Amino acid sequence: MVGSVDVIKSLKEFRAASILLNKTTNINDDRILSLHMIFVFSPEYAQSITKYFGRSIHDQVLNDLAPMLDSNTPSLSDNLPIWANTLASCPPTWTQIVHCSIDILHAAKESANPNDLVAAVCMLQLSTRCIHDPHDLCEDTFVHRYLDGLLDGVFGTSKLMETQWANMWLASSKVDAYKTYKPDFVVYVKPRHQRFDIAVCEVKPPSKSCRPPISDFVKLCLEMKKMILTLTGLIDNPFVLGILVTGRTIHTFVMYRLGQHGYRVCQIGQAEVVYSLKSMGLFPVLFQTILKVKDMAATLAEELEQAALGLAKTESAHDRPSMDDGTPNWKRLKM
Repeated sequence: MVGSVDVIKSLKEFRAASILLNKTTNINDDRILSLHMIFVFSPEYAQSITKYFGRSIHDQVLNDLAPMLDSNTPSLSDNLPIWANTLASCPPTWTQIVHCSIDILHAAKESANPNDLVAAVCMLQLSTRCIHDPHDLCEDTFVHRYLDGLLDGVFGTSKLMETQWANMWLASSKVDAYKTYKPDFVVYVKPRHQRFDIAVCEVKPPSKSCRPPISDFVKLCLEMKKMILTLTGLIDNPFVLGILVTGRTIHTFVMYRLGQHGYRVCQIGQAEVVYSLKSMGLFPVLFQTILKVKDMAATLAEELEQAALGLAKTESAHDRPSMDDGTPNWKRLKM
């Protein structure tokens, strides 16, 4: 209940209507996800499941979710906007950009805020790749130019988390391979023998206009559902994280369990991709958006490590899970 509103009842009614509509016509992402008991809540009215229930209910639900949505937002120093604007006005030559970035790195090294150094490293990576702004980039080139320096730079600061790029199977694929999707980017932990995926990213560059059988957003949510199922029962209040890059816009999400069988996806951030030197002024918001995901993932990674250590005290040798990478045997042995 949220105030006087029975949200769970409304969601069940929405899902029942979606089941009927799916028999006669194509349905949108919200209704597709409801078939999988996944419901999306967003501060943006048009992107939230609550738009089907009216503005008043939307506002009530958001007020109820506000403490969770607003928590874990990292504080940034006043240096970042200054450094970003300095790079934005830098002459667009590789030498000038590197010299400017080195000055920023020296200043970040002396900063009391440890996130400044992380940001400075990411800005160096991005700025040297943004000298030119080519169009019609394929997905791999788009990722290399605009995303991997940022994501690897932020998540690489963690001692517990590991990352993988380019369509690797989720760890849960060995259990349910025929229903598995392969994310573009995965953050995972492996505290002992078993790997746990805790964050995923799906990317659709501006040049990719064809519509797949399901949208990248639906794919992302289904991947998150598979991930959270592997954590259920292992820790209290499990959650997983998702990053969706659509064109030059990034949305970030967190998924929690909703009741016994449901899943609640909440949008926790939005930013624009830095795609040129002139757009470097967008960097502080972009960095804060990704850093929030990393900080939440780090908290989850620590919980999983503690849970794994607790299980180690009672685990016998034959209870240990396989140490493979989650790729099904038939896939790895295929020539």
